[in-house]
Amino acid sequence: MSQLQTFFNAHKPKSTPGVIALAMQQTDAVTSRTPASIALDLCCGAGTLTALAAERGYRAYGLDITAQYFGHDADQQARFMLADMNAPLPFRDGCAEIVYCIDSFQYAARPADLLAEVWRVLKPGGTFIFSTQNNYNPAGIKRHLLERIGGRPWSPWLVHPIENHVTYPWLTRALAERGFTIEYVRGLQFLTAWISLLPAFVRNTSPWRNKPWRSAAGFAQRVRLPSRVEESALARFAMIVFIRARKPV
Repeated sequence: MSQLQTFFNAHKPKSTPGVIALAMQQTDAVTSRTPASIALDLCCGAGTLTALAAERGYRAYGLDITAQYFGHDADQQARFMLADMNAPLPFRDGCAEIVYCIDSFQYAARPADLLAEVWRVLKPGGTFIFSTQNNYNPAGIKRHLLERIGGRPWSPWLVHPIENHVTYPWLTRALAERGFTIEYVRGLQFLTAWISLLPAFVRNTSPWRNKPWRSAAGFAQRVRLPSRVEESALARFAMIVFIRARKPV
């Protein structure tokens, strides 16, 4: 069993609050769906998003590196398979209408290669909907410094065996170089980028022993700012950046 499989067998994936609803809102903005349209959900976890795509009439496939949790939140309409997104995706060229990668793009060991695979499996006019940890903020600076000085990984959340150093400027360049057109951008968890500057024992301590989610870190993850702020140019500095991009026809 690989290090990644061991990690995800031990840690149930958690999504950024509100990101699944946002992904479905952006799914509904896609107007070219047909009854045979395929949706691929990379790193699908428990399959909540996969199931929602299936409910909207897509032939939805959830892919994950481990079967420990995936599919638990889905019904028989959705299909699931083991697959590593750091390897070629097991689908033919131009087959998918939509590819999702929610809160998982940061786990790509070679993010440019993953973008190439998404481009390959999307049909012309297809849509890539994804969210990722963004290092273009104070948390990213702290991470860079700690890893340079200490020589070991650091994360404002749980340290993952593979976690790239993607930034918003890199994403926009990489998407443009691949040929994608960015149609929608939103920033999430703005406060997390600042709370992460605090020592771990401060940001993760709750005044209520039996309510750990009331720590400063837990509070920062749940705070949502007005949509005009999250959809503004400030999104590039958020801890999580959400993007909808389209492959040209």
